[in-house]
Amino acid sequence: MNGKSLKGFSTAMNVIEHMEKNDLIWTRRNNTYYLCRVTSNEKYHCPKNKKKLLEYLKNRKVNITYEEAEINDIWHFVECEFYEIGTEEAVLGTIVNNMKVGGTTQGFKKNREIVLEFSKSVFNEKFKKNYYKINIPEDKWSYFWSGMLAEELEELVGLYLQIKKEYGIYTSTCKDDTKQYEFVLFEKDTGKKVYLQVKEHDINLEKYNDITKNNLLYIFSNNDTEYENKTNVIRITKMELQTFIEENKKILPDKIIRWLK
Repeated sequence: MNGKSLKGFSTAMNVIEHMEKNDLIWTRRNNTYYLCRVTSNEKYHCPKNKKKLLEYLKNRKVNITYEEAEINDIWHFVECEFYEIGTEEAVLGTIVNNMKVGGTTQGFKKNREIVLEFSKSVFNEKFKKNYYKINIPEDKWSYFWSGMLAEELEELVGLYLQIKKEYGIYTSTCKDDTKQYEFVLFEKDTGKKVYLQVKEHDINLEKYNDITKNNLLYIFSNNDTEYENKTNVIRITKMELQTFIEENKKILPDKIIRWLK
């Protein structure tokens, strides 16, 4: 399993040494994500020798065999309780992306505060009790938009266009190296192409003159910037998306519903 501590340290052993009781850790196995709570301040650094391992674990509470440690390559760990959360659609994109970075165990460096609040919320839900205090402002929508990262925004707006506007989507265009747009959609009746650009900040519409000559361009910026009217450019507002979310909670990804809660 690849564990991702919410603390900001780098190497595996260093992260484990800084873990404390009640810290939260994300881990993944067979494409399923789990959220763990550290239940003890004790750290385990097991020797990779069967005889020495048995001696090391003597009189300790952890029950692990040499065969289990060897098969799963688990030699450094802390005691945890854990909950199954789900596959990628159930967790924030930052968590998914952090799992792709090399290293067995490491801290979150990007969007740490957002990941922490999301993690506390998910744990409380699974624990069925408000174990962690969550910092939620009175305006739920303000809180919701502040926590929407690039990956979540793209997915949400893409769903809006597919469901509300009834566009199809060319999945092969959902590539990280596409700089000018997120992906290409199409009108079902005419086959006319539709492009989407989603930004957390302002969008420079001058860069899309070639695209908008013959195609529609939908844009969404998380700061809700207003733009001058431009041919073939359609701005999606937060209010539109908020209405869409309220009307379609049953089909939205779990991570979006969890964050909204």
